[in-house]
Amino acid sequence: FRSGTLTQIEVNNAMRPLLFYGEVQKLVITDNTLSKQNQNIISFEEMGMYQITCIASSRMDNGIWLYDQELFQIVKIDQHLNRTIETGNLKQLLAMENLEPIKMMEINGFLYVHCANNGLLVFDIYGTYYKTIPLLNIDTWNIMNDQFLYTSEGKAFSYDIKTLEII
Repeated sequence: FRSGTLTQIEVNNAMRPLLFYGEVQKLVITDNTLSKQNQNIISFEEMGMYQITCIASSRMDNGIWLYDQELFQIVKIDQHLNRTIETGNLKQLLAMENLEPIKMMEINGFLYVHCANNGLLVFDIYGTYYKTIPLLNIDTWNIMNDQFLYTSEGKAFSYDIKTLEII
């Protein structure tokens, strides 16, 4: 696929890595060898979505989570590209400014959405807002078991999602 710059590689499902080309609003679904099939190129513009800025795979049903910056909402599409979940305008619902997700990840029945200015927004697998974890200045992060592992200003931290303690 030779259109645009690769914006995001999503490998939460190693058997189905996703390659997102933000400037051309296309998503390439690959197999575990990073081989693509022509039917696995999704054009968000053809779906009427013009400002997708962040993606995440869903292991629950092989769907794909998308953040639509134009409508300030999270959308989930199924394997047939049908919209199965729409959160509505999160900027209004959560009364948050500068809602610009950097990374999303679905794990353990929750969707974690990292916004640089707002922390980590947590949603259930139905797109219902659950809570905000107010961690700012995060450089990189991942979730393993019940630990939110992240780096900030060159230091590594672990945040226990259940006890709410930073280690």
